[in-house]
Amino acid sequence: MIDHSKFNTSRLVDLMLGYTWQHQAEIVPDYMPPNPRDDTRPKCVVKFVDRFLRFSHGPLQGYSWDLYGDDFHSPELALLALSQAPPPPSVSAIPTHGGPCPEWAQYPKPIVGAA
Repeated sequence: MIDHSKFNTSRLVDLMLGYTWQHQAEIVPDYMPPNPRDDTRPKCVVKFVDRFLRFSHGPLQGYSWDLYGDDFHSPELALLALSQAPPPPSVSAIPTHGGPCPEWAQYPKPIVGAA
């Protein structure tokens, strides 16, 4: 059984998000669109500037950025989706290998190709 108390959440997030733009994205747990209808409920979305993350179930399955976002139901699922998403339009996707975590230097670097 996995002991959740053994995890450092900052390090885990930095390991999951390897690009600077991913750290600049925002996970909004209770997003409401502008001018909502009476029956509109809040949803958990991933936002980057003015674009929202969506998942397509059609012929070109996968994540994309759009003016409307999908409900990822929880910040944890939104984080997982963000870790698998392509960069938004007009963003340079340069890997940062762990992001802006100030403690990153103390962690051992992964060995590429190790089994």
